Amino acid sequence: MNENTQIYQISLAILTGTTSSFLIAIIMELFNNYHYNCKRQRELREYFSFVSSYEIHQHSFLKTKEKYSNICCFF
Repeated sequence: MNENTQIYQISLAILTGTTSSFLIAIIMELFNNYHYNCKRQRELREYFSFVSSYEIHQHSFLKTKEKYSNICCFF
């Protein structure tokens, strides 16, 4: 195909436009996924922090209760 023809110029413009549009769509999708994943990571960290503090508190409470219930039985 001759580079000076109008069909070549139109084909090149269409190809360039679709390629750039495709690349921009991929970049935007990756960018949105990154922000969504960062938000989800923060939420999961907060959730696991809450659950672990609750579990530690419960374990401590049960151990203390068990310890004092055993002491009370001796009196």
